[in-house]
Amino acid sequence: ISFRDLDRQRLIPVELYWSHDTHGPLVVLSHGFGADRYFLDYMAKHLASHGLTVVSVAPPGSNLQVLLNLPVDPEIAETPSRLLPAEEFLDRPRDVSFVLDRLEDLNQGISFYSGAFNTDNVTIIGHSLGGYTGLALAGAKRDLSSLENFCQNIQPLGGSPADWLQCAAVDLSEQQADLSDNRIKQVMAMNTLTGQLFGETGLSEITVPTLLLTGTQD
Repeated sequence: ISFRDLDRQRLIPVELYWSHDTHGPLVVLSHGFGADRYFLDYMAKHLASHGLTVVSVAPPGSNLQVLLNLPVDPEIAETPSRLLPAEEFLDRPRDVSFVLDRLEDLNQGISFYSGAFNTDNVTIIGHSLGGYTGLALAGAKRDLSSLENFCQNIQPLGGSPADWLQCAAVDLSEQQADLSDNRIKQVMAMNTLTGQLFGETGLSEITVPTLLLTGTQD
């Protein structure tokens, strides 16, 4: 199914999973930069097999299709926002909130989806940029002044790609936006894109149970 946000001119595709005609606790999946709504398909199917309802959201500004359509651009190394638009750091969390609003509408309507989505108690599982998305929705506050200082001499090679990619957020026009959504009750952030995005104190704003998952060679 897809939802159109007319205010932001975004068409947001989602994939829905459940099993045995049951609609259990709601899980939102948020993929990383350059992936698609099938990227975490194995996890969605596993969770659905245990009675959970899963909604995999594909943000249209940072998915696989956007990456495939990028022209050759020699200046990307100097300006990461030419690869990852800065506004995606705002639009991605807003996409999830918008989808939850539309699922609430479906809950209240008379259709196949009536009562299907527990939008008052949502767990979000995000990978990489999707991990950032989950943390922002849970209330983490960005610290773009700290990020800007860090990014002055950052290079795309020789370090963590995520350290470089987070610097796209420096070009954000709306720096103090509150992206929190009180429907998010738990977060799992895998290999999350954070680094300097939240400064030293931004993550302390999160009050819901949160699991950060990463690997030593990530």
